[in-house]
Amino acid sequence: MTNIIPDPIVKINSNGSTPHDAEKPEKLRPEAAYKPYVGTPEEEELMNGTDPSYGKDAKQGDDADAEESPAGEDAQLFEFLEWGEAAALLPKAWLIDQILGHGDLAMIYGAPGSGKTFVGLDLAFSAAMGKLWAGRFEVARSLTVAYCTNEGKSGLPQRLQAAGSYYNAGKLPNLYICMTAPQLFDTQDPCNAAKFIGEYAARQAAGKVAPLDILILDTLHSVSYGAGENDTKDMGEVIKQAKRIAERLGCAIILVHHSNKAGTGERGSSALRGAMDCMIEVKEVGGGRVMSCEKSKDGEKWKPQTFDLMAKDYSVRVEWGQIGEVNKDSGYQTIDKERLIDVMLKTPNTKFTVSSLAEVIGKGENHTRNLLSQMERDGQCVRELSDPEKTHSSRNPWLYSLSPFGQRININF
Repeated sequence: MTNIIPDPIVKINSNGSTPHDAEKPEKLRPEAAYKPYVGTPEEEELMNGTDPSYGKDAKQGDDADAEESPAGEDAQLFEFLEWGEAAALLPKAWLIDQILGHGDLAMIYGAPGSGKTFVGLDLAFSAAMGKLWAGRFEVARSLTVAYCTNEGKSGLPQRLQAAGSYYNAGKLPNLYICMTAPQLFDTQDPCNAAKFIGEYAARQAAGKVAPLDILILDTLHSVSYGAGENDTKDMGEVIKQAKRIAERLGCAIILVHHSNKAGTGERGSSALRGAMDCMIEVKEVGGGRVMSCEKSKDGEKWKPQTFDLMAKDYSVRVEWGQIGEVNKDSGYQTIDKERLIDVMLKTPNTKFTVSSLAEVIGKGENHTRNLLSQMERDGQCVRELSDPEKTHSSRNPWLYSLSPFGQRININF
């Protein structure tokens, strides 16, 4: 039977700790912060292969969940607290401040090519290393993260190498990669949610994996085969199974999803948005890319942030940019134009080639050339050939400098 979570590259001690945990304060060590998960009898049966219904007549929806409910008239399913007792409960525990709390359900969505997967991987590395995410969001500690995907497997190793090299991650034993993601709709699928819970719980009990903090599923479509994305009932089942994993494994879940054709929101039923604690949109704007908060149930709606995808080790990685409002008229291009003007202002008597400016701002020559053309058209810069007596060629390139007007203006964005 296919394993759901692969063994980590680096051995984890029998108590769930890693070689790095000895260096952490006691309250951050796995043995001090967590108790091993013990699976339900149903999940134990799934692991041992003794469940007669597994893979045969497994029920779906409410009937499947009914078998897990306590039986008998004396079973107490509802707890009633006085309002003072409820108000005195512990406040929300943020794993990533203003982004993701313990047990939350979140979504990162965007159009194909927008960079949503790279944003998800960047979050995974930041969380596992306990570093600020996007240079602004505090991570509570070094978190245990599992990234599961059913898509883009051929390019995943290069993407991981690019992000890992940038973060100098080393072996990073608390970041797991799973090349098979659980199915959240079809409970008869061999890789259903119950099977995922059972396998991870068994590995945790054996000391092979640490208690899970964040589970990233890329993409929602690939973990809900057979479900109608626009069908409220189908998406309700997907949400229920996702929450089931979150509850049983004590983790938060991030779904990577596609935007709709109009680019006005996420694809599918409005039930998805209603169930999310946090929603992050990733999109291309003005020649660049922007990450924005579209929903934050328990936190403040934070300002958008630009980012770019920079070439690294045969793939690309995320490089975070400016924080602030971005729209189609200003956007990332305006930020790059300001950087070009800053460079040229520092040496006003110097004339620059496209390649030299592109290198300084860290962008491609075509992108830089387009920006310079716009700036020339707007009267912000001028160009001339290195040798005005000869035609333009690679040996006689265009040289750019600020116009008198360009030296006086300020760009507001």
